[in-house]
Amino acid sequence: MTRVWISGLTDGQEFSAPFQVRSRQMRTHRSRSGSFMTLVLGDRTGEVNAVSWEEADRFYSFAREGSIVQVRGRCQLYNGDVQVVIEHLSQTSDGDYQLTDFLPSSPRDPATMAREFRAEINSVRQRGLRALLEAVFDRERFAQFALAPAATQVHHAYLGGLLEHTLEVARLCRAQVAIHPEMDAELLVTAALLHDVGKVREYNTAAAFEQTDEGGLLGHIAIADAMLAQLGPRLPDLPAELLLRLRHMLLSHHGRHEWQSPQVPKTLEAAALHLADYTSSQLNIFATGLQQVERPGNWSGRHRTLDRRLYAPPKAASPFAPILREAPISAYPFDEPDSMFELTTPT
Repeated sequence: MTRVWISGLTDGQEFSAPFQVRSRQMRTHRSRSGSFMTLVLGDRTGEVNAVSWEEADRFYSFAREGSIVQVRGRCQLYNGDVQVVIEHLSQTSDGDYQLTDFLPSSPRDPATMAREFRAEINSVRQRGLRALLEAVFDRERFAQFALAPAATQVHHAYLGGLLEHTLEVARLCRAQVAIHPEMDAELLVTAALLHDVGKVREYNTAAAFEQTDEGGLLGHIAIADAMLAQLGPRLPDLPAELLLRLRHMLLSHHGRHEWQSPQVPKTLEAAALHLADYTSSQLNIFATGLQQVERPGNWSGRHRTLDRRLYAPPKAASPFAPILREAPISAYPFDEPDSMFELTTPT
């Protein structure tokens, strides 16, 4: 059966399809007793207003904001726009839909990023650091890592955003090593790959980007440090001094106490990691903001995060590609043979 998308809904169309509840509100009938419910339904192609005249109380009990519900309804024009009149709503389970149908995704191919990430791990030859990376990024945890966003709103806030951001940070770190070869390159790359691993547990991606209780109470920096403190001492080839420096890098990668960084960078590698992390996030914020400019040579509205308007030069065509609304990804986060996860033996 052909998938029904919100962007394709037309007047008079009848359909049954899963949609995400973006907002909901109970209202009181004016001409009779009882209530009805208005909703905004969404998928990756857009949003549509909807109304449920009957059984609103029952539907409201499970049609929570962010949830995916099966909608049977018909379309009609209301004030010139298509509106969905809901005939029936039902709950869904995880296997009934693809998460990428409802949440924005990285513009990069997931399988390509997975291979690049494994190549970064394979580049680490120090046995202790390599063993730590293998322990942290086993197959199950890497699958979660590859799907997670890097944030809920600010930067790389889409499925696969955490993996995309991490690869950017690793590459920026390598560029800094070329300028300052006195840095410990393998320690820096290891820190780059691990710096945001706590976000796998900080954010919930079941149906929307939400912060978990653990994330809200501890934060991804504390979560990641606890992982290293637990795993590191068990690895005989990871010297205690090297683990200590690595933990400092993760604890200081936000750079400033006012940016929720428990420590400020106190080693050259820690400073490099912070700058790479900051650069990746800031450039993504700019690039995403420029996507809102309708055509080259124009200004954006005032950007809430950056607190300024952004200018898109006439020749800067790339920011206007609709990268967050590509064709569906067939098998997210990857559809590759198990050999993709095989690691070479460090010397």
